[in-house]
Amino acid sequence: MNNTHTDDEITITLLHPLTNQTESIEIQPHHTTLESLGELACALLPLEFKADDDSIGLWKHGQVINGRQGQTLKECGIVHGDVIAVVVVTQDKKISNNDNGNGNGGLDLDFSSLLHSANGNGNRNSAFAGGGGGSGAGGALDFSSLLSSNSVQSISSSSNMNTVANNNGSSSFSKDAATAGAIAVPPVVHWNGMSIEDAMEYNPNPDTFIQLILDPKYESLFKLLNFHIPTLGKKLFAVKDNRSQAVSIYREFMVQSSIAGAVKRTSFLQEEHMFRQRLRDNPNDAEAKLYFEKKKSKLVVQEHFRRMMEEYPEAMGRVLMLYIKCEILGTGNSNNELFCNVQAFVDSGAQMTIMSKAFAQKLNLLHLLDDRFQGMAKGVGTGKILGRIHIVELRIGSHIFPCSVTVLDNQDMDFLLGLDMLKRHRCQIDLGRNCLIFPTNNGPTIEAPFLHEKDLDVEKGGTKGFNAEIANKDYDEMMSAKSDEKDNDADIKD
Repeated sequence: MNNTHTDDEITITLLHPLTNQTESIEIQPHHTTLESLGELACALLPLEFKADDDSIGLWKHGQVINGRQGQTLKECGIVHGDVIAVVVVTQDKKISNNDNGNGNGGLDLDFSSLLHSANGNGNRNSAFAGGGGGSGAGGALDFSSLLSSNSVQSISSSSNMNTVANNNGSSSFSKDAATAGAIAVPPVVHWNGMSIEDAMEYNPNPDTFIQLILDPKYESLFKLLNFHIPTLGKKLFAVKDNRSQAVSIYREFMVQSSIAGAVKRTSFLQEEHMFRQRLRDNPNDAEAKLYFEKKKSKLVVQEHFRRMMEEYPEAMGRVLMLYIKCEILGTGNSNNELFCNVQAFVDSGAQMTIMSKAFAQKLNLLHLLDDRFQGMAKGVGTGKILGRIHIVELRIGSHIFPCSVTVLDNQDMDFLLGLDMLKRHRCQIDLGRNCLIFPTNNGPTIEAPFLHEKDLDVEKGGTKGFNAEIANKDYDEMMSAKSDEKDNDADIKD
């Protein structure tokens, strides 16, 4: 099976020479900096790293990778398939100032014993045999002497670090050098309307991402994080006053996500390889053919989604239902005629014009109810029909339209203008002009504009009477409940 990659994502291998431990990761060379790669390597291998006392060294092809602050992997020449050696230089390992002039910044890596034989006889072939008469790694690659006592000389002056020498030949940064060579945090990347995915992609450094997500100016981003990854959001919120602990939590999340992603991708590739092999063996294998048909369908669906988002992304937005402002004639408590304002729902998909029992009581119209028309209303839901009021006067502007109304027992909506009365009055739903048109026999047509979001009550999907504080509180409680539910599910699985 051929492995493919794009310029946006490459696979590299991180290597700790002293333990022979390796980790292969997929990474974005255009956005990931050397500093971020060093921190990720410390988390994956794992390596003990203290920012105050230690420094991370990266090597490629036996030469130290020296890059300026914020330089990306692409700019440093790291490409797909590279093996990057990672070493943490601690306070008790000193670097001498001697430069042997070997052309790699004074750093002389000794690979002479890298491919030793399992029995120490220098036979290169036996190093890869994986068997035979040796001790230690059992024939595997041996990096134990890669950094010999005299192999680490000095780092070039471009790194701007002071070094001191030790009598035993080992090397170490001084405290000033460690401070100067500590991995710098790149600047925060942010723009209006940024999604949580973009925030993670363009701020790959954990320190930068935490600085962004916990900044009160970008509170909306933290809410997005809470919505998409509630478990992580809850943990970060609990330590929002401890920046270093928040960085550690997010770094651990990155490592776990990277491992989970690698496992998922490996499983997918293995499954695809298995089905390809089955098709080679039997071109009529029904299960294998179905697998690739589903894969093809998913690609088509994804392409349609991409085109939709490019050409008419408003399709993903929330559609406001059609309401008009009108008045309905009632008798009031003192039997005096009066008109009551109502936001009427225009629904051409409803067979009947409907009024709720509560609204009929408010208008004092229940005494006009004809209970011979009792029954059950069925549609999206069901409801009990109490009867019909044969004439209810609906006023729009200065014109009155008589309507026959069905009264439902348990109905949340006060008044629904259904297809029966829309046809009776020859109404036109004009979405271009955003209004409901009532033709009249003598005179001009009556236009009832559909209500905008700002004019529509909250219970009808609008923002009129919206309380942001209450909404935020309800949202936080909902997300907290979801997070607790996920944590309980995880505990049960464990």
